[in-house]
Amino acid sequence: MSRTDKKIEKFFTYIVYICGFLLFLEWLYFPINEVVEISYMPIFILFGGFCLLLSMLRVKWWVSALLKGIGIVLIIDKIYLKQFFLSRDWWKIIYNEITFNWSVFLDSSWYNFSSLFRTVLFMIIIWMINFIIYYLFVYIKRPFIFVVFTFIYIGVFDAFTVYDAKHAVIRTFIVGFIVIGIANFMKVNQREVLRIPNFKKGFILLAPIIGIVLFSAVVGYASPKFAPQWEDPFKLVTEITGIHVKGQGPSKTGYGDGDSNLGGSFLFDHTPVFQAITKEKQYWRIESKDVYTGKGWEKSSSGDFIKFTGQSNVGKDVEVVPSEAKVEFYENKGLPKLVYPYGIREVHSEESPVIFTDEITEEIIAHVNGKQKALHRYSVNFDEPQYPINKLNNSEAKVDLNEIEDRYLQLPEQLPERIHHLALEITSEYDNYYHKVVAIENYFNENGFVYETEDVPYPQGNQDYVDQFLFETKKGYCDNFSTSMVVMLRTLDIPARWVKGFSSGEKVDEVTIDGDIENVYEVTNANAHSWVEVYFPEYGWVPFEPTKGFSNPTQFYTDEDVNDEEEMDESINISPEIPELHDPDAPEIDDDLKEVEVGESNEQLTINKFFSKQQVYYIGICLLGFILVTLIMYYRYRFYFQARFIELQWRLRKDGKGFQEAYLHILERLKYHGIDKEPNVTLREFAEQIDWQYGLKSMVLLTNEYERLLYRDEIERHNQEKMIALWKDVIDEF
Repeated sequence: MSRTDKKIEKFFTYIVYICGFLLFLEWLYFPINEVVEISYMPIFILFGGFCLLLSMLRVKWWVSALLKGIGIVLIIDKIYLKQFFLSRDWWKIIYNEITFNWSVFLDSSWYNFSSLFRTVLFMIIIWMINFIIYYLFVYIKRPFIFVVFTFIYIGVFDAFTVYDAKHAVIRTFIVGFIVIGIANFMKVNQREVLRIPNFKKGFILLAPIIGIVLFSAVVGYASPKFAPQWEDPFKLVTEITGIHVKGQGPSKTGYGDGDSNLGGSFLFDHTPVFQAITKEKQYWRIESKDVYTGKGWEKSSSGDFIKFTGQSNVGKDVEVVPSEAKVEFYENKGLPKLVYPYGIREVHSEESPVIFTDEITEEIIAHVNGKQKALHRYSVNFDEPQYPINKLNNSEAKVDLNEIEDRYLQLPEQLPERIHHLALEITSEYDNYYHKVVAIENYFNENGFVYETEDVPYPQGNQDYVDQFLFETKKGYCDNFSTSMVVMLRTLDIPARWVKGFSSGEKVDEVTIDGDIENVYEVTNANAHSWVEVYFPEYGWVPFEPTKGFSNPTQFYTDEDVNDEEEMDESINISPEIPELHDPDAPEIDDDLKEVEVGESNEQLTINKFFSKQQVYYIGICLLGFILVTLIMYYRYRFYFQARFIELQWRLRKDGKGFQEAYLHILERLKYHGIDKEPNVTLREFAEQIDWQYGLKSMVLLTNEYERLLYRDEIERHNQEKMIALWKDVIDEF
């Protein structure tokens, strides 16, 4: 095999590694990142790439294991451990983590493993996947098995989760068959010792593989497809196991229009959507829906938008505080509808939009140059409402349906009667319109209801969504609580509607605007929310919050003109109890672990006179990284440095000892590349074999000189430069 052959083989090997890494992403990044929110996914991707890089550099197994172990420790320290690296407190945390998780393992309560330990296991899995890729793709050159399992893996994700694997299948097909073709070509090349004179010929051999795969992928993607000929097998899986397939599996939080089939579990997605600057917390309204179907919500109107007049949507008898809010969406996170606080009057934007609203749903959209457009940055002037509890108490028990349409009393004909009976039971002690609303709102804070996002079922068959929640599961999230409250109020002839948007978000900063301190709130997909609005004559639509663990940011107050303070409902100030997520049967973490704080130790005090802990951490990481890179580079090019050192010694010594060390270095390098002399083969036969296989003439001449030195103790010193040149020919080949 010539030097060019060797380079071309190495080039193909690099392509195989790259293909392996792309298939690794199909296992880790694309499906998992779509289904589960993992904050440090880029770090795990880098760790996987680091594992493959060590394999590509052919680092010895024990060195590779050591470097990967160091990588795991650094990642764990970065994510979880706030103590000074390798300090006494740091080791104390590690010790307590080990003892705690060991006790969990012995108790077989594996769901209680700590997050740190689960992360370690996750990285070990990444390590193992990358080893499997190296073994199948490079060592035995049989990637077909891994490609098949990749198809199965993404197929399972596509069937049982929200992940759409349409493009993943195409990517896997292209990458998988390219790597299968290259691996088989390399196997044939090793067996037959094909001669490839230059890189151009190598590319010519590679081009048909890539061309055929790409052509097949394009044809398969573009060609018409038959409709499914077999009955969906996953229906049978659902009936037998109760496992819900796509469309009924866990989804991610976030705003969407699909509310006709509520239910099922979801996963929190903490991706930021927008930032809002306001003085007080606000609920960010988007729209309401009025038709309850028994399974979810639909709109009775078809989206008849009229020009927004700037009239506040707050009732005429409501006290208001003129306020302003600024909204800015993150890149690629804009919504087609505006998010806005209660009491909106005006919308301002640099794009000078024309604002339209739907009078029924009160959703607001913007038009720029005659076309609907998502505004990414705008400000809102609004009248923040403040509702007088005393006067709400005195509201009429019945509403004039000529004023408020009966659409907000709509219920499906098949609604179970026991929902109405429960609403009557809850409100039986009250004859006051407002008190009845608050009684139903507070009903969910007790009576066994739990806020839960996992293992939340869909209603089956003709089962009603609200009936299932109230009488069977008693667990769910905002959609369950808010829908149930609206339906129960409607059974009492109290007009109510279902509203969706975003909750307040998390305060992340403060800014000063015109001398006033304003709060900056970050709103994420996890803040997507639904709540309830109830109609009160003279006060309009008043928001209520039945979801356990949430508090209504709307301001309620007692009118000082009304002396009868006993009418004030104290329940409005009740803070809903947050669900307890701790498992009392789980092993307790050592108290020492809880008491460890981030405070500075004595050794930190000395260091921090010059550097902060963060600076020391990053300096240490940089130094460690420099040392690791230096060691890897030396290991990768150690033969080069050794050869230069041996050559220098040979020139200086000018004796047989220098030549002998140089020749033995060739044998060592050949052995590293898997070319070892068999015991029954003479040294001269071995040299002839090397020259023939790699197109050389140097190995036989060097071997002749080595045998003269070995058996006769003779060496031609005047031929030293010639021997060095021959020796370098062999060295350069390997």
